[in-house]
This record gives sequence, C-alpha cells and structure tokens, in this order.
Amino acid sequence: MKNYFYLVFAFITLVNCKGQKEEKLLSIEDKNFILNKTFLGVTKKNNKYEIIDRCDGGYPSLKISEKILFYYYPQEGAYHTIKNISKIKDGEYKIVTDGYYYFKNDQPIPENKIWVISRKDDLIWEFLDSDSNKKNIFSDSLNIINKKIAYVKLSCDNNDETEKDITTKTNNYSADGTWKTSCDQGAGSITIEGKNASLVLLYDQIYIDLVEVKRYGFEKGIAYKLKELPEDLGSIGTDLNWKEYLNDEPIAYVKKIDDNTVNFYWYGFYNKKTKKREFKDNSFYQETGMKDIILKKCNE
Repeated sequence: MKNYFYLVFAFITLVNCKGQKEEKLLSIEDKNFILNKTFLGVTKKNNKYEIIDRCDGGYPSLKISEKILFYYYPQEGAYHTIKNISKIKDGEYKIVTDGYYYFKNDQPIPENKIWVISRKDDLIWEFLDSDSNKKNIFSDSLNIINKKIAYVKLSCDNNDETEKDITTKTNNYSADGTWKTSCDQGAGSITIEGKNASLVLLYDQIYIDLVEVKRYGFEKGIAYKLKELPEDLGSIGTDLNWKEYLNDEPIAYVKKIDDNTVNFYWYGFYNKKTKKREFKDNSFYQETGMKDIILKKCNE
C-alpha cells in the first residue's frame, strides 16, 4: 500500500510538471547573451534593415541589466525595475517588471508588466510588450559598428543623409587603464592609454599594439585596429599572416559600462587579401568560456 501511494504521488507530480511551460533562471551564458548590450530600434526598407535617427528625438533603444530595463522611444521612455528574468527557451527570455519611472516624472508607478525578448536571427531581436501585444524589432548596436546595418540620420529639413561617422555624440569619455577578467588571476589583459592600447591576446604567444579607429558615443564604445606588425611572438604567432592583417578594419571593441567595468569584443584579424576574419581565439575567452567578455579595471 505504501508503494502504491508513492506511485500515485509520482504520477501526479509528473502530470503537473508536463502541464507547465519550463522557465529557467539565467545562467552566466544567458546573462552575457542579453545583459549590458545596447539594442537599437530598426526599420525595414527595401528588404534591408536601417536605424533611423530622427532629428526630433533619435531612435528607439533598449538596454537590460539585472535590475533595470531601460526603454526609450523618441521623445518618451521609462526605466522599468526588474522583478525577475527567466529563460523560456534558447534565445527567448521573459522579463517581469514591477514598476517604472517616466523620464519626466521620478515617481515610481507600481505595475507588473511582462516583456518577452527573443532573437530571430543573427541581426534581429523582437521585443514584445505582452500587455499591448505590441512588437518592436531591435538589433545589437555592434551591427552598426560591423556595418551589417545602415545608420541613417534624418535632418530637420526632411532630407535624408547617411551618417558615416556617428562619433560626434558625447565623445568625452575615457577607458584608460589596465583591464582583465580577474585582477588576481587573469593572464590576458588590455592596457589603454589615450588612443593607443596594448593587448595580451594570447598569453606567452601573441602581444599586439592597437590604435583607435572610431568612437561610438551613443554607448561609450571604442573600436581598435592593429597598429603595427608585432615584435613579441611565440610559436603560434609566427604562423599568422601579419602583413595581411595590417589594415584599417577594426579587430577589437571596448564598450564602457562604468568606470570599473567594460565589455570587450574580439572580432579576429581581418585578412585584406581573403576578406575574412582569422584567429578568433583570445586569452579572455579561454579564461571565461564566453564570447561576450566583461573586464574589470585593475591597479598595475
């Protein structure tokens, strides 16, 4: 009889579990996937995606941290305080917020809202406000930097002009210092001083010097290219096509989160002959296992 009750209990539990949509807490991989990125609103025109910068208010933007969902639409927006974030399935996340602050009104408004952000492909994310069932499409800001999505600025005289350089917005920021995944144990590092940087790309193997190519003020980002042919190389580095890598294409990107934290992105060397990226490995990835890397400022 005792075994019978155990079997009944197990069956009921199994049925209940099957009836629920599985949601999981965010892993470190999930957090690196969606948090602390800058998503920009895009429109589709002639089967191509563009980011339209309106003269009267800019463009929609979205940023998610563990505590705040920042949502801005031209001339309006709010900070939403996050109650919890869960993973519905790969590339799809549910965000529950329990209050928000309007930009022009600092008073919190208690309200449980549910948002769903999902990745549609390599370029596009969909952002759904489940209350209104309104969908908006966004793209990672890095896709502008990589020239995968066009940036168009609308002038107030109604003439469209392509803005090739969007670095004119608040460029008075600095990422100077030495940055590592761990100040105590990190082997890889990047040291920035003004427009120049030195990168321990692969410890005891590849050390390179970088120079700033462009700044992206909307997210305090700096893109770097290879400055010169490296002199300090190990056995791995001697086999690479360095003469082909010396060009104006960005190979690394640093995005400042705050005074002590940055995101680091390594694209790989750009081979100007084959027009392909090569050697995408780096010490930071080996230390964390993450493609989207967070570095801390260290006292050297």
